[in-house]
Amino acid sequence: MAKNEKLQFHCLGCGVQLGEKGFENLTLITVASNPVVNIKEEELISEIPHDKKTLVGNITTASEGNDDLYEVGLAWYGISNVLGYKNLAIDCPGCEVTIVPNSLGTLPAGTKVISNIYVKVPAGQEPGKYLAKVYAFTANAGNDSVLLNLTVPINTSWIREPASFGTFLTPPNTSGLIGIINVTMVGNVKIKFTASKSGDNAYTKIEGMNTYPFELEKQTTKSLTVTYSIPADAAEGIYNVTIFIR
Repeated sequence: MAKNEKLQFHCLGCGVQLGEKGFENLTLITVASNPVVNIKEEELISEIPHDKKTLVGNITTASEGNDDLYEVGLAWYGISNVLGYKNLAIDCPGCEVTIVPNSLGTLPAGTKVISNIYVKVPAGQEPGKYLAKVYAFTANAGNDSVLLNLTVPINTSWIREPASFGTFLTPPNTSGLIGIINVTMVGNVKIKFTASKSGDNAYTKIEGMNTYPFELEKQTTKSLTVTYSIPADAAEGIYNVTIFIR
């Protein structure tokens, strides 16, 4: 052996002599598997109108540990017992929550997947604030969740048919049916109406009245009968009758 040459020996966890001079201590460090699932968003806030499918937002499911996530999926559930809020699953049984994609399989460490969240609300759903959670579940790292804070707004929309009854030829001293007006409440609350008329010289009636008040529950229809009665001494002429519903 040359004068300055050294032989080096390694022994894990113990002091090792290095040739003719000194010692070196070696320590064995084991890095444990630590898979971590994380949904980066804390909360999604959105209006979800009735009778419509709405994209409420998207979420990011991330594999943030040092090992792969296995059998990753996304699902949802309603939240109860929060003052001022309704449970989306219980209080809106017709609501449909769709998560695309919702089956993520294996997520390698350091990767992420973005999913879109859609909520379909049935026609006539009661207005109010609703809560739910979307959660990411795994086979080896537990789960994480994001809050859905959703509002079904009030809708007072309604429609009526027909647009016109056209022209009627009515001899004096006759009476009969002009037609039926169908008023349909397509919104999600009950509202009050009044049907009235003008320009008829008191020859027409709505449900037998000059002014007819009524109420409509959500998603219901009221049929109004419009009739005429022409007296024997009625003056000949054209009467332009307008019926107001408001």
